[in-house]
Amino acid sequence: MSKQETDARDETTGKDLESSDAAINNWEALGRFLYRSRVIIGEISKAERYCHDLKESIAHLEAQSADQARAFEHAKGELEEVQREEVETRQRLATLTAETEAKRRELEVYSAAIDKITKAAA
Repeated sequence: MSKQETDARDETTGKDLESSDAAINNWEALGRFLYRSRVIIGEISKAERYCHDLKESIAHLEAQSADQARAFEHAKGELEEVQREEVETRQRLATLTAETEAKRRELEVYSAAIDKITKAAA
């Protein structure tokens, strides 16, 4: 073998090694990129799930709030009805008390008249 063939062979081997080293470096860089991408995608997935869960929680709380608002309005309506009935009952009680007082006075008058009559007859 001549010196030129040996140099050409060494040069080819050197170029092949450089090429292999570059490919390995590129592969390692790609591996790091893919690993980081996988980690980032995993974190994004967690964040999306968390966001989805928060949206569901908010929707659930809004539904509960609407239910509670309806229940409050219903209870408020019932309270107003009971208060109205209380006012009517108090008015009726006042009327009955006044009627009772009038009947009591009338009974006193009749009683006094009966006492007068019985004293006069005796």
